[in-house]
Amino acid sequence: MLAIAVLEKDKQLERYFSRKFALGQTLDSYYYKQWKSTYQDEEWILTIEEVISTITKKINDTVKNHVLYNYNSINSKLLNSLGPIYIQENYLVRLLALVQKQESLVTILSYYPYLINTYPNELLDSIIPVFEKEGDRSDGRSQYKDLANKMKLVIKDYPKEKERILEVARKLKIKYPRRPAMIEELDELF
Repeated sequence: MLAIAVLEKDKQLERYFSRKFALGQTLDSYYYKQWKSTYQDEEWILTIEEVISTITKKINDTVKNHVLYNYNSINSKLLNSLGPIYIQENYLVRLLALVQKQESLVTILSYYPYLINTYPNELLDSIIPVFEKEGDRSDGRSQYKDLANKMKLVIKDYPKEKERILEVARKLKIKYPRRPAMIEELDELF
């Protein structure tokens, strides 16, 4: 149907199907760009802001109706839904605001490449406390090794801030003296 709409130059139908395909389970950048190309710049800004507002309202309404959701899961849902749009639109300030509220190192690092060049200090300030929380949650050699590897990645990108990251490693080593595997993996950083 989308291909037919394009051939027939039916903008409304092209917009409908390209939007549907773009905003499926995950954002499809090909269809997103196709959808965006059917609008003039001013028109697109209004359209995408309406989409962002609708997604935000839907998530907030869903959360209000389910007492079991906590603050972090709201932010995770918002980031999962809006993060890809913010990346496509280069709305990095908005993306950073959602990433800064995350408590999952994996989640933060998945947006790391998009934010490191524009907001290096803010990103690092978000990552440092999560390193310690991740260390608190870790409970096996593979998780300790993963944490140490993620710390190495950040040290590589922030060589001047190495000491801040090593301080977290020292804290974890002092906090958990009965985790020799953790100590061994974190010693690789020094």
